[in-house]
Amino acid sequence: MNNELKITEQNTIPETVGYRIETPLPEMETIDESEEATSSEELNQLIQQLQQELTVEDKRHFDTIAYFKNREKEEEERHSKQHRLLEARLLQAITQAEDSIADGDYWLNNTKIP
Repeated sequence: MNNELKITEQNTIPETVGYRIETPLPEMETIDESEEATSSEELNQLIQQLQQELTVEDKRHFDTIAYFKNREKEEEERHSKQHRLLEARLLQAITQAEDSIADGDYWLNNTKIP
């Protein structure tokens, strides 16, 4: 059996979480009783390898989830800050253009404030 562990890079996520395991599936073989000890040893090795791959996959998954949750939080913060800045500039421009006092709902309601 050829069960080599291959790790390849992916360019879609950061290096710290960008790895993927490719393992060929074991071939189906008939078990010969004279080779039962060897087959049992091979099965134990396969089980250990699959447990290791499962652990690596779980780590990759949780690292990727954590990375994207952090990026989402950063984007929300950036958006909120930019939105507040643009809203303040809009209200300032309305005040200057109308030469009157505008409240925060002016641009939403599109009505003059007495």
